[in-house]
Amino acid sequence: MLRSGHAAEAERVFRADLERNRRNGRSLFGLMSALASQSRTYDAVFVRQEFETAWRHADTQLRLEDL
Repeated sequence: MLRSGHAAEAERVFRADLERNRRNGRSLFGLMSALASQSRTYDAVFVRQEFETAWRHADTQLRLEDL
């Protein structure tokens, strides 16, 4: 959805996943990207901090293509 330009819908999907899988790094990354796509910079920065905490021990970097 996000890559097709449907950022608001993607945001809802990522938020729903985070309700089930709290602090899921991939969902936080997707939510951060969805918020940034909607020019919601403040919210995206907050989620980025959560993502960095959740992903700090990962050995890979995420890209939109990975979602």
